[in-house]
Amino acid sequence: MTPAMSAALTVRAALPAEAGAVARALARAFADDPVQRFLFPSDRAYQTRGTANFELLVRRVLAIGVAEVTDGLEGAALWMPPRVD
Repeated sequence: MTPAMSAALTVRAALPAEAGAVARALARAFADDPVQRFLFPSDRAYQTRGTANFELLVRRVLAIGVAEVTDGLEGAALWMPPRVD
């Protein structure tokens, strides 16, 4: 990332209405992740079930943790507090 690119990004709290879009961005980012592809080996399974899995995660984090995104949803960071069931 160039300095000009990093200066243009704004980070803010994710909104609950953005959970699906954040999940799709995360699914794209982790499309070749070995663990994700073990869980969802086919492209079709990953696109549907993998994205749905990320959406469940995003919604859980929004409920009890912290989710931050860039304004254009190019990136996201999710944090969960320790020892949460």
